[in-house]
Amino acid sequence: MRSTQDMTVPYHQSVELDSAFRKINHNIIFIPQLGAGHGRGAFNSDSTRNRVIDFFYQNIIY
Repeated sequence: MRSTQDMTVPYHQSVELDSAFRKINHNIIFIPQLGAGHGRGAFNSDSTRNRVIDFFYQNIIY
């Protein structure tokens, strides 16, 4: 998940990272958070936390 209005880390860096992971067939889900700033707004919702936890259980936690 990446904010489109992050003033700390430029959004385009995340777009490039997503592209690089896809080129090596890495399992990735890139979700832009439109208009959110750095680490706030949409990132603090229950639905967002649940999506992250689900991704971890499906891809990282064995």
